[in-house]
Amino acid sequence: MQGLPNACQVQVGRPLYGQGAQVMPQGLYANIAAKKARIKAGSGEKMRKAGKKGAPTAAAFRAAAKTAKKK
Repeated sequence: MQGLPNACQVQVGRPLYGQGAQVMPQGLYANIAAKKARIKAGSGEKMRKAGKKGAPTAAAFRAAAKTAKKK
């Protein structure tokens, strides 16, 4: 089904309005946190090792750091 958001792209409790509502992807750190939560819940997934296909690169972390919210 096209147009439906991926489960890891939607914040819990964040409402989606309208039939064609667009959902912004949450970003690298949110995706990592979501995967860690799924692993902790017993999904059977594993984190990819650095350098493996599909794992975030150092450049991806540098790019994400530019837009990270300051605490």
